[in-house]
Amino acid sequence: VKPSNLLISDSGRGKLSDFGLVARMGAGGGASAAGYRFHLAPELLHGGASGVATDVFATGVTMYRLFNGDDLLPKYENFDELDQMILSGEYPNRELYQPFIPRRLKRAINKAMELDPSDRFSSASSLRHAVEQVRVSVDWWVEVVENSAIWHGQSESHEFEITMRTIARSWSIEIRRCRIGSQLRRVAADYSSGTVPARRRTALAKLMSRIATTGRY
Repeated sequence: VKPSNLLISDSGRGKLSDFGLVARMGAGGGASAAGYRFHLAPELLHGGASGVATDVFATGVTMYRLFNGDDLLPKYENFDELDQMILSGEYPNRELYQPFIPRRLKRAINKAMELDPSDRFSSASSLRHAVEQVRVSVDWWVEVVENSAIWHGQSESHEFEITMRTIARSWSIEIRRCRIGSQLRRVAADYSSGTVPARRRTALAKLMSRIATTGRY
């Protein structure tokens, strides 16, 4: 299972495609250790058996990619380097998320990707339950234009646009909002020189995740 094999119909129903690796499930709840290398749990790289825990791990990686896109995935030179990054927990980077991802959702995804199988969710149902507890009221998508990252968001009633722009050693953050069908208007802005401080990025992430869960600025 990977993002490109998850299809959404016009009615919003999810469907799974590509069954090229299908195998008969064994008594332990797993079929085989075959799978997408990028989604393999660390224990499988040591020759361990597949099962519920490895499937939970692979689901966590799939969710990470679905919510973040692949641009945040670490780069690697070869499969040996990738394997080492998986074993050390560097792939994916559990600390690197799009700023609009709610903290509870990040915790759920990271728990699914724990290196120790006993620290993961014990079942797919428990993972699903944790994700379903996260309220999401705004859908976000990001656009990168020259020196700017622009996050667009939309709830049932409002549109949001948050732009972070960096030019030379100056940067700015601008927040715009409107009711759907109206023209976007600036509601806040922040300008400074020098690199964007980490605390500002943290504040931006808190703001965007709050908007995502409440639908309000």
